[in-house]
Amino acid sequence: MRNLQKILVAFAVASATVTATAQPLVKGDNIASLGGGVGIDAYEAEAKITWTQKLVYERIIMDNLFNGKFALGVGLTAGNAYGGKFEGMVAGTYDYYYTVTWLKAGRGGNPVFDRQEQHHREGQGTAEADCARDDISLQLNATLHYNLSDRCDLYFTIGAGAVMIKPLYSNYRNTKGMGEYSSDHFYDRLGWGSRYSYNDLDHVKWIGGKTKFAASVSAFIGGRYWFNNRWAAQLEAGLLNFHIKKSYGHGYHFASIGASYKF
Repeated sequence: MRNLQKILVAFAVASATVTATAQPLVKGDNIASLGGGVGIDAYEAEAKITWTQKLVYERIIMDNLFNGKFALGVGLTAGNAYGGKFEGMVAGTYDYYYTVTWLKAGRGGNPVFDRQEQHHREGQGTAEADCARDDISLQLNATLHYNLSDRCDLYFTIGAGAVMIKPLYSNYRNTKGMGEYSSDHFYDRLGWGSRYSYNDLDHVKWIGGKTKFAASVSAFIGGRYWFNNRWAAQLEAGLLNFHIKKSYGHGYHFASIGASYKF
């Protein structure tokens, strides 16, 4: 979001210094826009707040449609929704090797390296964690524009493509079935010792925590105010990701503000 703020500041400066007259969208215009705001992820019986961002490239391919006020554009949208945080119980399995270094008495009785062995650990366990998700989508889109005036552009966008859904876990606590241990001992009387450490939590593969890919569609309504022939402010709302597989939930994008640049 910090990068978005910088872009919006630059946009405000540019709009204040450029005084060219705004013009309605015409065939051949290219538009790049970046917006961000607040949304929700809705799945099962829950709805969680997310932060959303959307980067769009669009090219106007037809103008003077219907009563001469409409234009049609096609393009590409990259969207991101991060959040949906909640506290939950997660389960996972671990299966890995750790290294045990054996020591022996050297000159003066000081411990020196003797050999190394690989020891195996496997098992399963549970933990309480903060859970979230990161949805990254890429879609082809078509947009119908209505030139309300030279400065005001209302639009409706539909898109289709794919989304990557990545579950995120953090702040693990109250673990069960998972351990950690560190040892570094040398027994002078016996003339040998060992050095090793392991942490099962570092090797857990969480059940249900795999990155998933799904087909998705989107639909937006929005509006732009063109300060000049290059820069505009935009406001929009809509459906960021309607996942074809219902169990993945759907992402909504509202109260989104941003900036657009026409070239």
